[in-house]
Amino acid sequence: MKTVQSVIQLPECAEPQQTARAARFLLGGLKAPALTVCEQGQPIGLVTSASLAQATDLARIGDYMVPLGPSIDAETPVRAAAKTFLEEQVDFAAVVSGGKFVGLVTVRDLLAEMSRSYDPLTNLSWQDYLREWGLENLINGREVTIVFIDLDDFGKYNKRYGHVVGDRVIQSVASLLGSALDPEKDILVRYAGDEFAIGTLRLREEAEAFAKTLESLQAEAVLPDLPETVTFSTGVFGGKRTKERENDHYQSTLDNLITLASKAALARKQWKKQSAVAQDGGHSASVAEPLVSRQGEPPTAPEPSAEGLVPEPVAQSSINGAAQVIEVLVDEAVPNSLTTVILSADGALVNGVSARMGGSVSQSVALATAKALERAYPGVSAQVQDVRLGNASDGKSTVTVSLRRTDIAGTSRNLMAQVIAKSLESVYVSVAEATRAAFYSMG
Repeated sequence: MKTVQSVIQLPECAEPQQTARAARFLLGGLKAPALTVCEQGQPIGLVTSASLAQATDLARIGDYMVPLGPSIDAETPVRAAAKTFLEEQVDFAAVVSGGKFVGLVTVRDLLAEMSRSYDPLTNLSWQDYLREWGLENLINGREVTIVFIDLDDFGKYNKRYGHVVGDRVIQSVASLLGSALDPEKDILVRYAGDEFAIGTLRLREEAEAFAKTLESLQAEAVLPDLPETVTFSTGVFGGKRTKERENDHYQSTLDNLITLASKAALARKQWKKQSAVAQDGGHSASVAEPLVSRQGEPPTAPEPSAEGLVPEPVAQSSINGAAQVIEVLVDEAVPNSLTTVILSADGALVNGVSARMGGSVSQSVALATAKALERAYPGVSAQVQDVRLGNASDGKSTVTVSLRRTDIAGTSRNLMAQVIAKSLESVYVSVAEATRAAFYSMG
């Protein structure tokens, strides 16, 4: 739960000899219910509009002070502070930190915070606070990034050790995540049973580095009597504006950020499971067939190819790259949405993001895949030149992608690959697969 430090008003002080007229002006300008009266930087009382009601404009406010009430440490949890207010029957309290006055807290300040729902197990807010925070920042023109955290195999703790241990695991992870936050940029909420979410003002690259830092801390989430390490997977989305937002799209923008961050976390979680199976001698070391996450109804037919032409397929032997497509995240219903493609490359997950900006979903998927490949191989560039969807002689849908790949030495090649979509619903995954295949082809 938040502390009093996060809800205090600014430590605006007035001297006892100031006039009532000046105090009234300050109260109105600050829109504050009370003004702290200080001597040598230390509070000695309060004046309010009510206490100054009988004072003339030139009267000294020191003659119209009301008692300050109790002092509360800035690190006191909001709920504990509210209990003090109730026991002392006061409306205001001075907030101190290290013995120094740092501001004023009121009943109204505490009630605003107390009105939010809290998880009693972790003392964190639930997801309603994330949505409130996210909307406020989007409306004020700030970029918002969501870091989603999903515990790995949480059910095993409850099944093997009981719900008491499961609760302690949740508490341990909550404490670990909370210790890594920057209060100027980040908020942490418990999103659901074994899921947490961090809203941050960090831009995309910094947020991704932050997520890696969180995962590197997993070894610290250890319970003394638990033989297994507690681990979790993270997903990141946001931090990049595609165009000026319209007021009625803030909620859908935030929903999209949370949804795609959670899907990215789930993809990483599944990838880790599949990697573990492969290392344990599973039947195949390859990643399972990817699933496309789609919102809205699937298209009734694939997009037509230019001039109805279907290029000759690239030889299968030329597709020799190690990267695998893990997931394709698209939103067909929103023309200005972001498309994300997640790849597994050399034992790590990388993603690429492309803004549709009203363009073709297929083109956006190809661009996002190319960006993910560029991140997997720094110094190599991939410029998508053409994406064609057509039909093979047997009636199945085909996807052909042409791109220009430039290696570190500056050598460029025009490359192309074609794949056959297994179903209409897998067309966008096939676009990513064709882009990947073209990138690795020898030309």
